[in-house]
Amino acid sequence: MITTDDVSVYQFPDPASASKWADGLADSGYLSGLIVLRFNVGGSSPTDPAAVPRYEAVLDGLGD
Repeated sequence: MITTDDVSVYQFPDPASASKWADGLADSGYLSGLIVLRFNVGGSSPTDPAAVPRYEAVLDGLGD
């Protein structure tokens, strides 16, 4: 797991574990393979909604 102010990155050992965990995040998470991004949706430092597509694109591009 890696955490920043905007996003946390989780790596799971298998797709089923990643998917199960991501399902519990609703709209605050994004799943790609074994990696789940969790966006900060509340508190004093929420993730900028305009940045979410960029985070998702970078994660998707890592497999290329």
